[in-house]
Amino acid sequence: MSKSSLITIFTLSNGMIGSAPIVLPVLYNQYGLINGIVFSFIICLTSCITCLIVKKYHQKKEVDLQFVINRILGPHLQTTFNLITIIFYIACAQIQVIISCSLIYSVISLFIDSAPQNVFTFTQFSYQILGMIYILILLPTFFIKDITPLLKLPSYASLATLLAVIFIIFKGSQTPSITIWKSNDIAVLPSVFQLAFLGHSLVVPLLSKQDSKHKSRDIIIAYILTFTIYQIVGLFGSYALFQRTPQDGLSGYTILDYFPQSQLFVIILQILLFIQISLLLPIIQYVARLRFFAFFHAKNPKPYMLIIFSFMFAFICLAFEMMNLNLEVLISYTGAIIGSIIAYFLPIACHIKMKYFNNNKVQEFNLIESDQELNQKKIGFLEILFDCLGCGIILSIGFSVLILRFIYA
Repeated sequence: MSKSSLITIFTLSNGMIGSAPIVLPVLYNQYGLINGIVFSFIICLTSCITCLIVKKYHQKKEVDLQFVINRILGPHLQTTFNLITIIFYIACAQIQVIISCSLIYSVISLFIDSAPQNVFTFTQFSYQILGMIYILILLPTFFIKDITPLLKLPSYASLATLLAVIFIIFKGSQTPSITIWKSNDIAVLPSVFQLAFLGHSLVVPLLSKQDSKHKSRDIIIAYILTFTIYQIVGLFGSYALFQRTPQDGLSGYTILDYFPQSQLFVIILQILLFIQISLLLPIIQYVARLRFFAFFHAKNPKPYMLIIFSFMFAFICLAFEMMNLNLEVLISYTGAIIGSIIAYFLPIACHIKMKYFNNNKVQEFNLIESDQELNQKKIGFLEILFDCLGCGIILSIGFSVLILRFIYA
């Protein structure tokens, strides 16, 4: 396997995983291991298929998914996509801020007399005061114009994720019991997994930069690797959390909240994960900023516009953190709404448009790296039938997850 393929596989997988290893064990334990395995397999399979559809219709010169959508579906849907991804990146920032503040708050509480995390107060050191300090520290990074040096840092800091996986396996191997099945609220897990397997926006810049001849294989391996890691942390995490409750005053959002906070390894792991997420936030803000000004067609925004956006972004992050919004709700609704649109509806729309409603000559861009054009092939009845069946199944999964999330609201 070439170096280019390895870069594609691990970058795509690492981009999807993020902070999932410390959140998923809680959900596997809460909703049952069987539910976790079944829903993760279904969502992984369908997300991988639609990611391969994106790869099929991607041109090498297109460095972002919005340009693929613009070429195939038109500028209006590109504008809609930019609006959706602005909301998506803002939601991702809220998720990361809540997780990072939750991690570091438990460490600080060991040394400072602090209010419980779920108590809103300013009379003593609290979760809200921590949020204000944290956002003020992050704020200068939101004004960075060139984030190239920052792009390499999260990959080095991902050592924390590896240590978290090792910690989960170690703790899980010491517990003999597990929660196999729970039938409550079947909408949460598929919604969460739609976000956990959302690699579509990331795969396009990877495809434009890498020269691998086995791009489809690389995408499939990345999804298999991600699925495997999720099952490992889900299985051992379910063992580790069996009949455990969060430590006093903690939210229980991550698996680390269920173990004594004075343990040295838990403290080190929380600090490392906090650093990893904090390094990722300026990158998320930068991408959201690009999408925001692309939405308003502002190619060269003035400095004061960048400053206003950065302050607004920081304020939104702070507001959500201070409200101590339920992390499970935020992740599941983001996955159900944004995940359904980006991972299901848009790729299938691109496929249908290119295959059945494209009057121009079709070029298989990923098979022929030239300007050669191919005549449209006549599509047989069976091909249409199976194509409609496959697209129907994928769309029905996306709609089902979206509808179930609001039914079980």
